This record gives sequence, C-alpha cells and structure tokens, in this order.
Amino acid sequence: MTLDKFVISKPSSSEDYKMPTAVYYGRNSALQLPELLNKLPVSNILIVTGSHFQKSDVLSKLSSLVLRSKKLAHYKGTIKKSDLSSVNRLVVHCRKNKYDAVVGIGGGAVMDSAKIAAVLLKNEGELRSFLENSSKVTKPGVPFIAIPTTAGTGSEVTPWAVVWGKKKYSVSSPDFMFPSYAIIDPSLTDSCPAVVTASAGIDALCQAIESFWNINHNPISDEYALDAIQLILKNLPLAVTSPKKNIRDRMSLASLFSGMAFSNTQTTICHSLSYPITIHWGISHGQATSVTLPLFIKFFLPKIDKKRREIILKRIHVESEEEFSNIVLELMKNIGLKTTLSQLGIGRSDIDIILREGADPSRIRNSPIVPSSSQLHRLLSSIY
Repeated sequence: MTLDKFVISKPSSSEDYKMPTAVYYGRNSALQLPELLNKLPVSNILIVTGSHFQKSDVLSKLSSLVLRSKKLAHYKGTIKKSDLSSVNRLVVHCRKNKYDAVVGIGGGAVMDSAKIAAVLLKNEGELRSFLENSSKVTKPGVPFIAIPTTAGTGSEVTPWAVVWGKKKYSVSSPDFMFPSYAIIDPSLTDSCPAVVTASAGIDALCQAIESFWNINHNPISDEYALDAIQLILKNLPLAVTSPKKNIRDRMSLASLFSGMAFSNTQTTICHSLSYPITIHWGISHGQATSVTLPLFIKFFLPKIDKKRREIILKRIHVESEEEFSNIVLELMKNIGLKTTLSQLGIGRSDIDIILREGADPSRIRNSPIVPSSSQLHRLLSSIY
C-alpha cells in the first residue's frame, strides 16, 4: 500500500478557508513515512517522539526501513511538556545539526515543540523573541511532518504552537507554521491510557464547539466542527471505557476535524480561562478547558444566529442549549473528568486569579459576545 491511498485532504486555500497541510488518514498510514521522506528534497532528518512512542514497535519498523540517500536521526531528549527549556534545547539541537526536515510523533507537547524547531531552523533569533510575536516568523521553516499519537490536540493541522512558562505563550504564523504534512494513524492511539484519551478527547470537543460559536467561523470550519462534535459525543465514552479499533479510528478522525475547524477560527473563552488553571493548579489541558464548557454552552448558544443555533442543536439531536449542556456534563462525568472548580482544588477566591490571568481580550473577543468582568465572575462562581 502506498501513501496516496491514505490521502484525505490536499492543500487548499480560498477566500474563506485555508488548509495548506497535506493530510493523510488511515490505520497503519504512519508506516508510509519513509515513502514520503524519500519524495522530499531533504537529506538530514530528525524524528522527535514522546517517551511512550519510543517503546513502540512502529518506531523500530520505521527506523529499519531503508531511506535512499537520507540520514535519519532520533532526538534523545525528553519532552514531557512544551516548556521554555525543553523547546529551547530542541531548537538548539536542530540548529547545531542543521536538519533540513523534522518529524514530530507524539502528543501535543511533542508536536508543538517539533513544529517550533522546524520553523526556527529558517528564522533566526532566540526562542523568547518569537513568543507572542508572530511578525518574527518571516519565512517558512524546513518541512515538518506531524504524526499525532493522541486524539485531541489538532496540532497537526494548526498554525501555532504552545510554549509554557510563567504563563502560556505561543509561536504562531498563519502563513508559515502550518505543518507541511499530517499523517493521522489511529493505530498509534490504541495504547493511549484512558485518562489521556479522556483529556485529549474532551479538548477536541471543546475546540470544535468553540470554533462553531466563534465570530471567525466560515461554512467550511462549521462543517468540520459539526462533524467533530457528532463523532466525539458518540465515540468518546467508548474510547475511554472499551476502546475498540473502530472507536479509536473515529476519535482520530474527530480530532482531525476539530483541528481543521479551529485552525481557521482560533478558540475562545474556554481555552483562554483554562491557561491559569493549568499553570497554577497543574490541571491537564483538556480538563482545564472543559470545566467551563457546559456553562458556556448555555451562555453563548442563545447569542448566536438563530439558524446556526438550530443547525447545531438539530445535528446532535437535542432541542435546547440546556439539553446540550447536560449531555456534555454527563459525558465528562462518565469519562472521569471533574465538572466544578472545587473538585479541581480551586478555591472560591481563586476565581479572581483565573479572571485576571485568563480573560485575554484577544481570545475572548472571538466569542459571540464579550461578557463583562462581573458577568464572568458570576458565571465561574456558579460552577464552584
């Protein structure tokens, strides 16, 4: 079987929607990576993986496949989180060895770190100078191939990457940071633990819902978002409790669709408020984003265009935003996630910290309306 058999989306661009990443989807598609590398005009390639994948037989299979006139290196460093020190070590390593292609195989932290390394191989400057300053990225990096091992982040089809410091930073460029290629192989998620499956899956759901109610939405992002929402609501509980291969396949597809939706819209308030929750209380990203999701479903859906509100409710077979919110709330409980701030160990007085550090105007204004500070405080207090 050749890689062409796995093509699901070719690079495209229109007035409304942009997706310059070539996307391949299918079980065992990752084994076609050597075929893709052999087609590229590159010779010195770095593979960056998570510690879990380093033990996978897929990596040994990839390493044993012969690449014509290619040098293939495996990064020995550990990336558990895309924090400043981990990303900077990878960037320094890549520049020192002058790689002309980077492959990221892992969860969001690995893919974000590798994505940044690939783009900074061609953009000079210290890593810190690129944080929250997209104008610093002035040209494409080396070819970057993203291969996710979880179903949730969407990093394989988005033009930004997260870096964690004293706060959440990002390196972004809608012109130069989309991965060159994404290979979505559901078999790589088969060994994903239940807690990771739950956190990643709920993050994908949150991204899709935020993309749909986003003021930057367009018809194509809407369809990807709706497809993702449908797939996740139906398959995430099974992916956590009894993950058969066909369920893993659907969750990988749902995660991809979610990424292809919010890649063109960004996220909104749920993600913005999640960052201080992760930084100060060490809460996983998916859990942190989703704890406010049922709340904001009830708050925002009545604020969007009536026809679009009817579309999303009809697509998931509910009659009201209240019912939609309750479905998500029950889903979270069923997959072991917390649904209140107090369950996460966050005190009532800590709501002020979340709002002070998480109410980022640039992200919140993507929401259908911008709540006032007093509204936000009341809303978060209601889920304490």
